Amino acid sequence: MRAAQKSLDNYASENVDGWVLREQPAAIFRDGRQAPVPLLAGSTNDEWVVGYDPPADPDSVESYKAWMRQQRFFEHADVMFALYPVESDADVRVSFLSLSADDAGQAAYFMARDMTKIGQNSYLYYITYPGKFKGMTIGAYHGIELRFLAGFFRKSRWGEPTEADWELANTMRTYWTQFARTGNPNGSGLPEWPVYDAANNLCLEFGRNIRARPIPHLERYEVFDRVFKARLAEQEQARRR
Repeated sequence: MRAAQKSLDNYASENVDGWVLREQPAAIFRDGRQAPVPLLAGSTNDEWVVGYDPPADPDSVESYKAWMRQQRFFEHADVMFALYPVESDADVRVSFLSLSADDAGQAAYFMARDMTKIGQNSYLYYITYPGKFKGMTIGAYHGIELRFLAGFFRKSRWGEPTEADWELANTMRTYWTQFARTGNPNGSGLPEWPVYDAANNLCLEFGRNIRARPIPHLERYEVFDRVFKARLAEQEQARRR
């Protein structure tokens, strides 16, 4: 399943079966009934850069608009098209990848916000460290954090890991281990990872440098949220009929 494309659909689509999922997870989080546990979540700067695969993914203005109407946003497609516009087929890849990256980012952001509302600490990350593929430097693609957390770089694809690669891997594993142990990723010698707070909206960037920074693209995330809430309300109304 394509996480970058499907996060909003998984959160709000017609998949409640009364057994595995008794109700929409979205409604549970909205109402503050989720499990009260600390959260560590995030996304990458270039989520779908290595997964973009036309014609399964849109590569023309026509297919881009159709994808928005039929698979994602339905009657709200015009709102999202205005947020990620294209004027020609040549624009589609950039806008589609931008939308996909923001889709993953907004899912992590709103989950952190919802966990904070029930008194749980949340820690958001944003990865900008560029991956490598067969000698070429590419973007911070979906799942790149798993390379560093596992400490495994397949040389046939990544190439020979550099000192910087290993340094980031060791740092990330230290954060994640500390979080698993205590519910707080911070520890001695690590750059401070700020707990999520709506007053400052900070995350920790894992890039060439590790630093706290404002969460990117929040103004776009709010549009996702409005569309998402409208779709959830429509589904709940349909079930009551």
